[in-house]
Amino acid sequence: ALPTALTGLRAAAIPVSDTSAYVVVTGGYDGTANTKNVYVGPLDTTGQISGWTASPNILPETTADHAMVEANSGNSLAPTGSAYIYVIGGQVNSTDAPGGTANVYNASFDPTSGAVGTWTQLSSSLPETLVGPAAALFNGYVYVVGGLRSDGTPSPNIYSAPVKSDGTLGAWTKSANPYPMGIA
Repeated sequence: ALPTALTGLRAAAIPVSDTSAYVVVTGGYDGTANTKNVYVGPLDTTGQISGWTASPNILPETTADHAMVEANSGNSLAPTGSAYIYVIGGQVNSTDAPGGTANVYNASFDPTSGAVGTWTQLSSSLPETLVGPAAALFNGYVYVVGGLRSDGTPSPNIYSAPVKSDGTLGAWTKSANPYPMGIA
């Protein structure tokens, strides 16, 4: 189990080899407030997490209901042996209603040691504030779908940004083909 019960957290698996990986968990609401916590757990060959470590490199601000993806050399321009984690949008304070942020943070991840690097706010913020968006990374691009806007309506927009070799993101582009309905 995680060291703390959380809702609104996000997780990503970062491959190390064909049979091992790490799971990184960011943010979430602990029943009192949103958190900055980052936990790392190694996956064993049976798919079990053998324990959690709290990273000393916490998020720069409290965050819940955000999107999260990871980039590595198998899915992006990240150099071999490197990985990057992205925390995208979300809610800063649990009392924000509907709230939301357009901030995008990234941190390097060392697949050998399981260490999370220092988090950096990227200059390529989302085009709009979003709480609860979905995200995926494919073929070198981060895709963000939907999310709750600051006026409380769900967004149908789909945004994409290329992952650069240094782990930063290029400019976000809005798809000409939105999701069929607003969704968060």
